[in-house]
Amino acid sequence: PRNWYTARRYDIGKEEELKIANRYKDWRYTAEQQRKLCAPGYLLQCMPIDRGNEAESSVCDNELSWIYDQAENRLHTQKAILTLTMGGRV
Repeated sequence: PRNWYTARRYDIGKEEELKIANRYKDWRYTAEQQRKLCAPGYLLQCMPIDRGNEAESSVCDNELSWIYDQAENRLHTQKAILTLTMGGRV
């Protein structure tokens, strides 16, 4: 199951949103899809990732996964935004 909702969730109602969610229940990045790509298919995801639903664990843990690097970049970006919000300089 996906863990995101459409922007219209509260306009269309919970039942309609569940119908939309069910259409995409099988969306998942798999090792088979990664192998079919002619160039390396890197996995970029800034975390948290729902293993087994968004991507297979084997894809998250292989050499083409950059999820931890991307999560680290996100952390530094968030620290800079927090510093600026508190009136500091980066």
